[in-house]
Amino acid sequence: RGPCGAVIGCVARSRSVAPVKTGAFGGVCAEVGALSVLRPPPARGRRRLAEFRLETERLILRDWREEDVGPFAAMSADPLVMATLGPVMSREESAALIAKVIAREAAYGHTMWALERRDDGCFLGWCGLIRGEVGPITDKLEIGWRLASEHWGKGYAREGAEASLDWGFANLPDDRIWAITSAGNARSWGLMERLGMSRHPDLDFDHPKVAADDPLKPHVTYSVSRETWSTSR
Repeated sequence: RGPCGAVIGCVARSRSVAPVKTGAFGGVCAEVGALSVLRPPPARGRRRLAEFRLETERLILRDWREEDVGPFAAMSADPLVMATLGPVMSREESAALIAKVIAREAAYGHTMWALERRDDGCFLGWCGLIRGEVGPITDKLEIGWRLASEHWGKGYAREGAEASLDWGFANLPDDRIWAITSAGNARSWGLMERLGMSRHPDLDFDHPKVAADDPLKPHVTYSVSRETWSTSR
């Protein structure tokens, strides 16, 4: 085991069945810090998925664990990380956000997965796919990432994003994957462009959940088509 308690050495892109606790109404109970979060049953007609695990050369994208709350909360309380995302978050707010992304996976079969480094199991942040909830990407397949600042500049975000795009186009019917970020977040939209995503200036918008006088309110919109992504690979 590595210093973070993760087992070193894994089988590429495998799924394994993990023990779960069953709560009321048939939900799966996932312990998140001090919170006991009830995962809702899958949507009607959707089978419950086994534990998610997607591996790359250096990374593992996986389901969330109780021990992720601490490092995720520390990352989300870092003013450097949150400078282009919004206010710093308390531990309770971070735990609630993890609960939300767990619920998204139960509902849709994909989410912002926990991101760890393969060689030592170190928690890096999150990366993955959700259904958009705001502006021009509402209900569209959206990719996103958030990494702790000490792990910036090492190519982890791009590696995780590429794996997420590969997985999305291989497993979901969407012909296009979208991304949004605040207009001033050059690190984020720069990565979108390096991934081959194209900006849609006509779909730029003011984020409805951001205050009118906040410089983070203007958002830009990017996407990549299945055809473009396939050609680039």
